[in-house]
Amino acid sequence: MAQAPSAADTQQPLTIEITATDYEFTPSEFTVPPGAKVKVTLLNKGRKDHNIQFDMPDNQKLKLARDIKAGESMSLEFTAPGPGTFTFICPVGMHSTIGMKGRMIVE
Repeated sequence: MAQAPSAADTQQPLTIEITATDYEFTPSEFTVPPGAKVKVTLLNKGRKDHNIQFDMPDNQKLKLARDIKAGESMSLEFTAPGPGTFTFICPVGMHSTIGMKGRMIVE
């Protein structure tokens, strides 16, 4: 007999839209509850290619399937980990060292 889906399986994801410019994310910080389904959409309003990569627990890295070009957008869906502060960066070239980074707060 199949089990009914849990509330976490059926919940709509929290949608977070992040704009990438050359070289920053807006917003650079957002908060979600632990265990929430999260859909992050990155909109590239810069002139360079960009991506977004989340540094998650156990050294797991989550990022878009590919870098996106100016004017493009792409989404990434995941389940928020337990409480904590998790960094996200643009992994393209040296963008993160120039300042293209932010924080996801899970509380």
